[in-house]
Amino acid sequence: MTTPRLHFPARLIGLLLMCLAPVATGLPAGAQTVEQKLEENVGEVFVLSIGGKLYDNLFTMTGQEVPKKNNPNFPDYVSSKSLGTWRCVSCHGWDYGGADGERGATGKSSAFRSLRTMVGLDPKIVATKFRSAPHGYDAEVLPDFVVDILALFLSVGQYDRGLLLDDKGTSKGSAEAGQPIFEGACSNCHQLDGRAYLRGESGDKSSLGWLARNRPEQVLHKIMNGFPGTDMLAMRFMPDQQIADLMAYVRTLDAKQK
Repeated sequence: MTTPRLHFPARLIGLLLMCLAPVATGLPAGAQTVEQKLEENVGEVFVLSIGGKLYDNLFTMTGQEVPKKNNPNFPDYVSSKSLGTWRCVSCHGWDYGGADGERGATGKSSAFRSLRTMVGLDPKIVATKFRSAPHGYDAEVLPDFVVDILALFLSVGQYDRGLLLDDKGTSKGSAEAGQPIFEGACSNCHQLDGRAYLRGESGDKSSLGWLARNRPEQVLHKIMNGFPGTDMLAMRFMPDQQIADLMAYVRTLDAKQK
């Protein structure tokens, strides 16, 4: 997915350092500091993929302790443990559409606003939304560097559902073209049948094919950004057509799993 070149606020370095801690190991005397290397070399694909993983589960990404109480903005009629109420996806869905889109990690997102209106906004404006009503999150809940990177993600990192999926959630790509992408980039971990190394949400089945057919928006988000706390490849560097092709092929896997 093509995005404009981003200029990262200095306070994002804290989160990037957490994600790239191994880079600091064994630097020779007089070498660039890790901060200097990040400022000069880290590009938008890496940063936006971190934003997508924060959207999925910021606590896994930052190591923060999950608040003991449910998010006060979360509706009482949706049963969820504390963690679920603090994940962005639980409210706004895997397609970021809230009430206008598909379900999120809790199964319902009808009470929440769409985040699609933030596409293309100045990230500084997006960042203010986290500190003001209805969220009103302080720095203890969302540190400044988390807010900054989430704002970048919401501004320029959301995938365009209409380019990738039709109204029924079926990929617009070619399964034939997607097979070599899956076999080259995904099968080493997930195996050729798509049944290995899967961590999903409540109600998911351990099958990439089943997930792509029944939870396409969730699968797309994770294809684009990776899975928090794992080594899963973030594939947002690929053109939209190849992402759609990959999705089309994954839908064909484990076809008997209903």
